Amino acid sequence: MIQQCIIHRVGNKNNDDGVVLSDNPTTLSPELDRTLIKYFLQNFEGKEDTWNFIHVDDIKFNEVSSYASNIFLGADFVDISKKIAKYLYESSVHPNIKGGELFVAVLSNVMYDGKHVRAIGLFKSETKESFLKFVSTNDSLEVKNELGASVNRLDKGCIILDYSDEKGYYVFSIDGSNRTDAKYWTDDFLGIIPRQNEYTFTNNVLSMTTEFVSKVLPTQYPITKAEQVEILNKSVNYFRGNEFFSMEEYEEEVFKDLAMIDSFNSHKEAYKQEKNVELEENFAISESAVNKQRRKIKSVIKLDQNFHIYVHGGEQLINYGYDKERGMKYYKLYYREEK
Repeated sequence: MIQQCIIHRVGNKNNDDGVVLSDNPTTLSPELDRTLIKYFLQNFEGKEDTWNFIHVDDIKFNEVSSYASNIFLGADFVDISKKIAKYLYESSVHPNIKGGELFVAVLSNVMYDGKHVRAIGLFKSETKESFLKFVSTNDSLEVKNELGASVNRLDKGCIILDYSDEKGYYVFSIDGSNRTDAKYWTDDFLGIIPRQNEYTFTNNVLSMTTEFVSKVLPTQYPITKAEQVEILNKSVNYFRGNEFFSMEEYEEEVFKDLAMIDSFNSHKEAYKQEKNVELEENFAISESAVNKQRRKIKSVIKLDQNFHIYVHGGEQLINYGYDKERGMKYYKLYYREEK
């Protein structure tokens, strides 16, 4: 699957670390090929959210998109890979950015949308871990402590498919660092934004609803955890029970109360501004996005350190109260049989 691969070392420009450029592609044995495939692709498995390149003037001026296009068209791979490494260096100006090895790879037979397509992979290794290396001598084994990259962790990665529409190439991106300065990878270097489609529309509405129910509603209403879980379950059930989304129908079915709907709409506008996302009023629902969000939504009521109540439905069978004699809150659960 790896047709060509080359490795460059890219430092932090703010620290004047410089760039170390390779003049030849990496020689890949079958074993190394399998190891690198795992290293490059395992973190992308199951990802369905795609991105597209952007530029303030025109997408044709996006550097990484242009470099990818040149490679797809048959330009000199080593020369273009060096330009990519130099551009990453120019983008690495935040003082907290770690230097590391940049892999530029051409991949074949990448499956997407039922088709086998070519792809270009950009993968950066920043984090080094200790490992033990055993060396045989004449009469014994010696052990050395060395540093290297773990094949189980990819710090940053991008796969650019030779598959496009009016918005340009389809792009997948991951960032395993979770640092605030890491947006340089998506914003400054790649210049990409989440692609707007059914998956992102569904994901955005469910994420926004979860934030509203868990963080905003408790500040405005005397709402219990059980009632929060009930609303979130209604939200998920709406998406699971319909093929098409209607914001108006969704609000009425999930929240019902007009004051709560007004509050939801206010939060919706604030969420759009804060997250810089689009929240469409009508769209086809993505089942995979629903399943992903469903796993994130917490249907658990945690009571002190003693009890966890897992709620998968039947919220109307849960009563909430306060025992004055004990000075403690309580939940009362109604059920027909134990299982």
